[in-house]
Amino acid sequence: AGTGAGVALEDVWAAGALIGHFPAAEWSDAAQTAFGVSRAWPIALDALRCSENGRALGSAGRFADVEWCAQVDRLQTVGCMEAGVVRRWNPETLSA
Repeated sequence: AGTGAGVALEDVWAAGALIGHFPAAEWSDAAQTAFGVSRAWPIALDALRCSENGRALGSAGRFADVEWCAQVDRLQTVGCMEAGVVRRWNPETLSA
């Protein structure tokens, strides 16, 4: 995850927030780093405000977009990638 060839703070934060829901999993160093980042900024909006992309959007007068993107647990669904398209996850069609 990232922007171009660089790491994007908002992507690392999101990964850390997600893996925090799987404490029994064996985490790689990257996962542990992401988790640490999400704990350094417990509020998503704070992390996005600090991120390079968040600052760029804010400078362009699009801070409302940053605020919208910082919402956590807003939807009752999970997305998954199917044939290059993000779709709503359906556990009935999950292949093992």
